[in-house]
Amino acid sequence: MPLKESEAIVLRTYPFRESDLLVTLFTRTEGKVRG
Repeated sequence: MPLKESEAIVLRTYPFRESDLLVTLFTRTEGKVRG
């Protein structure tokens, strides 16, 4: 996945395994983004 830079609002965070975090963001240009 290419690197993108944009202002975003964090909608939700999910713990993943022991030390990782999945994040759902909302941006003006991309809409809802998960990663």
